[in-house]
Amino acid sequence: MKTALVTVLVVIVFAGLFIVSLCPWKPAAKRWRCAGAEPTPAPPREGETPSFCRRRENDPEAPLAGLPPLLFALASVETGGDATAIGPGGERSAWQFTPETWARHSRLPFLFASSDPVQARQVAELHLAYLTAELYRRHLAPTNEHLAAAWRYGPASARICAGTDYAVRVARLTRALTPPVISPHP
Repeated sequence: MKTALVTVLVVIVFAGLFIVSLCPWKPAAKRWRCAGAEPTPAPPREGETPSFCRRRENDPEAPLAGLPPLLFALASVETGGDATAIGPGGERSAWQFTPETWARHSRLPFLFASSDPVQARQVAELHLAYLTAELYRRHLAPTNEHLAAAWRYGPASARICAGTDYAVRVARLTRALTPPVISPHP
């Protein structure tokens, strides 16, 4: 009986270690967070829209104009909306696509990720739909936090990394950009 109990406890401990290994954890400021997470800046004020979200009079074809709030928040947190940004690992566009993600959703070469904002937007929309389906497949609700964590760390790590600074920042910005629902009945 004791041997079976010890075996079960060992299996539980190793299963927990495996789950934790899905997201690279590191200590930071007396708390744990996923590697690569940045400190959280002050959240936007209620109803305030960042200046790069507003459609400019002289640039009606701005790549971030008219985006759904979640995609806009992802681009804002990733690069501040810079469509030509190239990350330290070679990621490209305002959404910081990896070559694998770009190839999954586009037939164009990866170099177009930072030079063709229309195609980058289409890839972002397709990738968000793909991540939503992956989260449903894993029996996980596609909340803003889970989608942001899946965007950054992959769908397998979405449950564990949903509380990271990155996911929380994206979710806060998404909520700030989403207009309130007004009921027609009091």
